[in-house]
Amino acid sequence: MDGEPLTSLSVAHMSRTQAGSKFLQRKLLKGHPSVIQEILDGIETELPSSMCDMYGNYLCSAAFQACSVTQRHRMLDLATRSLKQIATDRWGTHSLQSLISLICTTAEQNLLIYSLRDSLLELSCDVNGVHVVQRSIISFGQSLLDVILPVVIGNLQTFAHNPHGLGVLKKCISHYKDHVCRQQLLESLSLHALNLVQGPFGNYAVKHALEEWGAEVCKPIIQAFSQRLVQLSIQKFSSNVVEQMLHCSPSTTQLQLRQELSCPQQVAVLMSTVYGHYVARCALQMADPAQKAVLEKILTQGLHQVRNRRLRSRWERVLHGVDETVDPLDGEADSAARIDEAPTLG
Repeated sequence: MDGEPLTSLSVAHMSRTQAGSKFLQRKLLKGHPSVIQEILDGIETELPSSMCDMYGNYLCSAAFQACSVTQRHRMLDLATRSLKQIATDRWGTHSLQSLISLICTTAEQNLLIYSLRDSLLELSCDVNGVHVVQRSIISFGQSLLDVILPVVIGNLQTFAHNPHGLGVLKKCISHYKDHVCRQQLLESLSLHALNLVQGPFGNYAVKHALEEWGAEVCKPIIQAFSQRLVQLSIQKFSSNVVEQMLHCSPSTTQLQLRQELSCPQQVAVLMSTVYGHYVARCALQMADPAQKAVLEKILTQGLHQVRNRRLRSRWERVLHGVDETVDPLDGEADSAARIDEAPTLG
């Protein structure tokens, strides 16, 4: 194999075998200019398919590191013509991320950014493509975010309700520091807040905005929940967000939230589910002594309306100040029942 001349055809063929790919990678490491050029020429002839090959993707990743700026730009141009095919492939996503991590010129950056924009929604909601988008956000930051903002806002609910798209949306929330851009994203989140907080993934988008931006910035979101806090508190997903609101809000806003939660006409509703119990426990923990006494009195008055014995026992322990780290009725950590089910991605 060492004595054979390398042609475009032989390189393309060898890249698709384990032994051939390793052999060519070793050749690249040795650094002989003419051999490197032969390998690059061979890869370039069938770049998209090589990037998506089980063994070829490793060779492509190594070859990109050996490219000159001109060669790398040419490779990137070829890759972006088949961007969706490569990015959504289980092997192609890795080689494309390797290429993206090497980009350092404005021309390369613009070529990729505008190609990504045109396929952003599809890639972001794909199990493989989303990693390409996230790698690009890490690499290009605000330059990419400015270009994709209209796409994110125009399809915000699709991003938020998809487990992979949610990761991209959360990165956007974390990275938008510019006031104008952040305000546009905040307005869109506020518009759809009621829908988002009741979804298994969308609630984490709203929760992340509260964590990153704080309650003062997120007033429009909090206002969107006004007069609906009790109903949101007794649901599995939206109760997460109500708790976060209590944690991050200033004292005056916390007081308003507690007053709505402790409305005597709705206290029976709040006390009807374990999720309402978690929210009330959080409210008690955040209250000052006087406010806590008022809330405890209202909850105690509503205790007789709780028909479920196990749930009533939970309420009694909270109202008596008993530490609920372990629930003796369940025989397991209370926190285990309240596992935050946020997707691990992003």
